[in-house]
Amino acid sequence: MNRVFAQAVLAPAADVPLGIINTGGRFNLYRNNFLAGLTDILGAKFPVTGQLVGEAYFEALVRAFVGDHPPVSPILDLYGDTFAAFLEAFPPLRSLPYLPDVARIEWARCVASIAPDHPVFRIESSADIEVAIETPCQLAPGASLIRSPFPAGTIWERHQAEILAPIPDWTAQTIAVWAQDGRVQQEIIPADFEPVLAGLVNNIPLIALLDATATQEQAVRLIGAFAGFVQSGLLVPNDVNNKNKEHDQ
Repeated sequence: MNRVFAQAVLAPAADVPLGIINTGGRFNLYRNNFLAGLTDILGAKFPVTGQLVGEAYFEALVRAFVGDHPPVSPILDLYGDTFAAFLEAFPPLRSLPYLPDVARIEWARCVASIAPDHPVFRIESSADIEVAIETPCQLAPGASLIRSPFPAGTIWERHQAEILAPIPDWTAQTIAVWAQDGRVQQEIIPADFEPVLAGLVNNIPLIALLDATATQEQAVRLIGAFAGFVQSGLLVPNDVNNKNKEHDQ
C-alpha cells in the first residue's frame, strides 16, 4: 500500500489509490503541495538552470525528474544530486547542451555550502612558498571541479547580473567551486593552469609539475596561481600538521 501511495503522489495524473479517503480532495491537495514543495526546493538549488529554461518549463522538468528520481532520504539537502544527469539524458533539452553543466555548477555550490571548515595553508614568505610547492595537495572538503566543453562558468556568472551580457568567447571551461569562511567560492580556472591542477589533485607536488613548463615566466605565473588557490582554501596540503597551517578564524 505504501508503494502504491508513493507512486500516486509522484504522478499528478494518477487516480487516487484504493483505500485512500479523498474527502474534499485532500489527497489531491497533499499531492499538489508535495510536488510544489519539491519544485521550490530544486528551484532554490538550481536558480540559473530555471532561468535558462523559464519558470513554467522548469516546473515541468522538476515534475518529470521527481517522477523518475523521487527523494530517498528525508534529508532534502542531499536531494538533486542526479538532476544534471537527468537533464543531460532528457531529449527535448538537446538544443541546450550546456544546461547540464550549469546545473552541475549549481549542485557543486550546494555541496560546498554544507562542507565542514578546513585548515588553510598560510603563505606569508618565500619559505612558505617553497614548502607549499613541495607538499602534495588535495581539493578542500566539499570542493568540486566541473570540466565543461562550454563556457558554463561564464553563463552562470552572467545570470548573477540584472542585465544579461553576451558571451563573446564560447570556449571550454573548468570551474572550481569550494567554500571558505562559510562562503561559497567559485572561479574559472585559467586554461594553462588546468592540467597543473589536475596533477595537484592527484597528490603530485607542484615542484614535480613545473618541469613540464615551457618558460621561467610561465613557471612564475603557475606558482602565483597555485599560491592563490592555496591561500583561498581550494587546495589543501595533505600534511595538515605542518606548522604553516592554521584554521581560519
